Amino acid sequence: LVPCGRCASCLIRMRQEWTYRLREELRVSTDAYFLTLTYDNEHLPIKETIEPDTGAVFYDACVSKEDVQKFNKRLRKKFDKDGIKFRFYLISEYGPKTLRPHYHGIYFFKDFVDRDKFESYVSDSWPSPNICVDTVNDERIKYVTEYCLTRKNIGDNLVPNFRIMSLKPGLGFDYVKKMEHWHLEDALNRLKKVKTDTLIMADKELEELLLKQKFNPYPLVRYTERADIVAVHLYQGMFAIFVDTSPCVMLAPCTVFDHFQHTEEYRQTPMSGSYLRILRFLGIFVALFLSPMYLLVNKYNYDIGLLSFLIPKEEQMINIFIQIILAEIGVEFLRMASIHTPSALSTAMGLIAGVVLGEMAVKVGFFSYQTVLVVALSAIGTYATPSYELGLANKISKLFFVLGVYIFGIYGFLIAFFIWLVLLANLKSFNKPYLYPLIPFNIKKLYKVLIRFPYRNKK
Repeated sequence: LVPCGRCASCLIRMRQEWTYRLREELRVSTDAYFLTLTYDNEHLPIKETIEPDTGAVFYDACVSKEDVQKFNKRLRKKFDKDGIKFRFYLISEYGPKTLRPHYHGIYFFKDFVDRDKFESYVSDSWPSPNICVDTVNDERIKYVTEYCLTRKNIGDNLVPNFRIMSLKPGLGFDYVKKMEHWHLEDALNRLKKVKTDTLIMADKELEELLLKQKFNPYPLVRYTERADIVAVHLYQGMFAIFVDTSPCVMLAPCTVFDHFQHTEEYRQTPMSGSYLRILRFLGIFVALFLSPMYLLVNKYNYDIGLLSFLIPKEEQMINIFIQIILAEIGVEFLRMASIHTPSALSTAMGLIAGVVLGEMAVKVGFFSYQTVLVVALSAIGTYATPSYELGLANKISKLFFVLGVYIFGIYGFLIAFFIWLVLLANLKSFNKPYLYPLIPFNIKKLYKVLIRFPYRNKK
């Protein structure tokens, strides 16, 4: 079926498409301005209409595509002298009461353009003094796309509304091309280079062949068996790779913040979902930094305020550093043992082993109560991480921080933290920065990472 382009369904789809394209054009533009052009009485375009039956003559003020085209031509000449190109989307409109013609447009620039300069060039290019320049936001994008596609009954005597825009290439093309270059094209090229007879470990083996990670513990893809999660990630611009015989689907490109999120947050109200998300972020922070901070407090004996409870009151047989390492290894032993224990016994075994072994280790003098508490809280934070792969990578990073503190103290922690941050900042998942939207910084996207916003109807 070919869309008619006139029914309500087609108009809604067209408006959504143009809203998306203008948003994406705005993303790749350095500057953009919302422009309103109106006429004074002297320059108002008049259309003469003669009634065939009576011979009566009617004069009506109408929109004029020719006026707008001449305006754009004059404006382009002025910016060409500065070596600046612009792209635009412009619609005509009649006033709701007086039916006075005017125009709304959005002008996009790849280069920085001062607002005063833009207003000056517009004033010189438009014959009437009635102009208005404002910033571009989502509401104004929706405004121009809504009015250009709404069919209004303006009478037979008036010129119908029109819209004109930059065509070569189409608006939003640069962003779509950039996104494709970011990940999809890169993924296809990597797939073409894969040369293997078998994929015994299915998607996991394919991931290693595609990404070729050596010393990076952090996961650059996500795995899921749920169809709804795959659909959501496809909607967000990711791609999915299905491997025969595997129940899991590989999702990419993903950032570290994609591994922080869980579907549980979207099964609750926005407030409850945001609460769970913040708690999860706090748990991941505790899993990463509580153990090195505990060692740091004991190394420099910071017996102040709330920090005093982290310092054992009795002399320890074993160095705190060794205690942390042994306790972390012990937690991993318990986790692996519970996996291979029959499910009916695994919970009981974990509780008994954790309580009994921890209590005995403290009484014997291997561990202090503080070490057991810190490692336990750190383990809980690790298990609160939705992604097991990310939790394991964070545990390796935590041991790296602990080692830095043990060898060089506070400076060792700062050096280790800097190396860790540089590693994450340089990671890319199919050409997408791993720390996005933190690096590169995007405040709007970061808000959506930290807060679970409610669903909204599409207008």
